[in-house]
Amino acid sequence: MTDATGAQLITDRLCEIAARDAGRELIVCPVYGRLTYGETARQAERLAFALRALGLGPGDIVILQLPNWAPFLVFHLALTLIGAVTATIPIVFRERELRNVLQLTEAKGLVVPTVHRGHDYGAMAEGLREIAPSLRHIFLVGADEGPKRSGSHSYETLMRDPWESRAPSDSLAPLRPGLDDVTALGFTSGTTGTLKAAVYDSHILAATNRGLAERYDLNEADRIFGCSPVGHAVGFTHALRMAVTIGGSIVLQDRWDPARALEIIQQEGCTFMACATPFLLDLVYH
Repeated sequence: MTDATGAQLITDRLCEIAARDAGRELIVCPVYGRLTYGETARQAERLAFALRALGLGPGDIVILQLPNWAPFLVFHLALTLIGAVTATIPIVFRERELRNVLQLTEAKGLVVPTVHRGHDYGAMAEGLREIAPSLRHIFLVGADEGPKRSGSHSYETLMRDPWESRAPSDSLAPLRPGLDDVTALGFTSGTTGTLKAAVYDSHILAATNRGLAERYDLNEADRIFGCSPVGHAVGFTHALRMAVTIGGSIVLQDRWDPARALEIIQQEGCTFMACATPFLLDLVYH
């Protein structure tokens, strides 16, 4: 449902497109491959039932710290389906920044890659339990490829289990958040002090993208090149959420390389990108 201002829950938008065009491509991911709107909707629903079975629900905050991989969007959608709040942080943050975010938000969940670019995020997450008593669940993405950790949940293992078959099909409906409910928290980079959080509801996020989409006439035919970190404002809003908002596609790059970026843009027929100036300078100078 869309209100008079044009705001809409991202999950409503996803399901609307999946219902009429399930085979439309939504995500091109360097690790998890290609996902259609229909496949993404099914994965988000399965994960939502899994998170609910673990006790997460309306108002609970879960921190997402992932590279530009498809599970970031799947988690955000699943959290929205159960009325929980997505807290986004860049993949480059380490213990100090995470400690600040955990203490500020009292988050109940943390989603990290098991290991990424040589850093053991699983070990870092486990080490934060002592200073974050609210942290009940750690979710490891890519756990099949990394060290096993008994105190954490493997994303891949969760997604192999048909959680949706164990609960009434309409049991997620009462958890559906309102457009005025907080749906996401975005954090500053912390260059001038401790990290600060911007609070987003669906109205704010819709307004943030509406002007950009109208100015550039973005629509379902557009393919967004997602090189900006999805854990930060531009990547999360103007790439990840924008793709669903316009009913288009997002092509993710998880490690910045201007030469590879130009290849991907050409190969995938990307039509739009939103990023910080250094990305554009790298492309021009390359």
